[in-house]
Amino acid sequence: MDSRRKYANFFRYGKLRRRYYMTMLIGGLFLSFILGGMILQDLIGIQRALQNVGLASEPVLDIYDQLYATAESFFFCFVAYTLIATFLIRYLEGRVGNASIAIIDVLEQYKSGNYKHTRELRDGDELEPIMEAVRTLGDSLRELREKKK
Repeated sequence: MDSRRKYANFFRYGKLRRRYYMTMLIGGLFLSFILGGMILQDLIGIQRALQNVGLASEPVLDIYDQLYATAESFFFCFVAYTLIATFLIRYLEGRVGNASIAIIDVLEQYKSGNYKHTRELRDGDELEPIMEAVRTLGDSLRELREKKK
């Protein structure tokens, strides 16, 4: 399957879009937990090494606590980033993707000879100027077809 077909299927079928979002969300959270587990394991190893060497004094434990807090902050920031990125992509896809679906639908109707087919976009969609150009194209094609008859 060539890349153009995959792109068209992505916009045409909502099931593929939902699978993309869920894959991104689950993959990001899975990566977050793996990184968090690795960092926690390293911190536990550092704590044990400090205790074995006898460097478990108050200043060293304070530095260890700061390191632990930094790692914990990193983990929660990474989880938050994954969630925000997923929902931001979902929002942008809704604003651009749905307009792309409408434009593809209108162009396919024009391709089959149905030049009267129209489809409205939501107000403020980012691809509204392109849809206006497609409508103008449809009007021109309809006029050209009527002249030939």
